[in-house]
Amino acid sequence: MAKLDEFLPDVLPEVPDCPVQIAERALLQSARDFCMETWAWEEPVLSKTAEPEEEAHEIPEPFDGEIIAISSVEVDGHSVPFVWPLRDELQARGQGELVARGALQPTLRDTDLPDVLAMHYSEAITAGAKYRLMRMPGVAWSNPDMAMFYQREFQQHVARARVERARHHTPEPQTVKPVRFV
Repeated sequence: MAKLDEFLPDVLPEVPDCPVQIAERALLQSARDFCMETWAWEEPVLSKTAEPEEEAHEIPEPFDGEIIAISSVEVDGHSVPFVWPLRDELQARGQGELVARGALQPTLRDTDLPDVLAMHYSEAITAGAKYRLMRMPGVAWSNPDMAMFYQREFQQHVARARVERARHHTPEPQTVKPVRFV
């Protein structure tokens, strides 16, 4: 986990006189927005042995963040259809080892961010924080022109992260070998 104050050297020089608490709050909200738009922070939220007659599975509250969505459910390594009607319950059928992966976001009371966000998306999070801070009216660090610049930068990072997720975070080109029809 990376502390929010580790990101401050990348933010505070461009927003002079901004209090640290306000900058940290902007960083946290930027990270939440980034996660909501990209599902960049994904991890297993439920792992258990499912019985054949069991359809509803209680999802425990994650200790690190809030669940945005359930992204996939597998039983014994095979993808299964599922329904997520309630925040704390998942409906899926199957017998065997059930693993549900969820997209997470930091909570509003967090003071640190998960390593996956800090290591791979720090530029996106700082750009989003700068955008949030610079668009504030009536403060010394307000700068609408630069706010728009950082908003575009944040959106470019969001688009890039969405593509990475769609490609399953692999650098290899997603190609299919042509098959000759006879």
